[in-house]
Amino acid sequence: MKYQFSWSEEKNKILKITRNISFEEVIEFINKNDILDTIKNSSINYSNQEMFVICINNYVYIIPFVRKAPNSNEIFLKTIYKSRKYKKQYLGVKK
Repeated sequence: MKYQFSWSEEKNKILKITRNISFEEVIEFINKNDILDTIKNSSINYSNQEMFVICINNYVYIIPFVRKAPNSNEIFLKTIYKSRKYKKQYLGVKK
């Protein structure tokens, strides 16, 4: 599926500084269909969100997002973070 992405430029700047990753980088992986999974956010507080699960440099990153409308391809990316939990789940690696 081809997506139309949007995000906060301010958040992107913060991610580049604090986590050394950007929305542009993860979009490259998503557009190449290098997605391990797309899952619903299990948190009650974020039940409207889904999450891309992608692997970059042997580490699993989670990218929470919201769709602008149900089943829409227009997506607003919320943030990016590494996940040990999902790394173990998807890559079978403890560390």
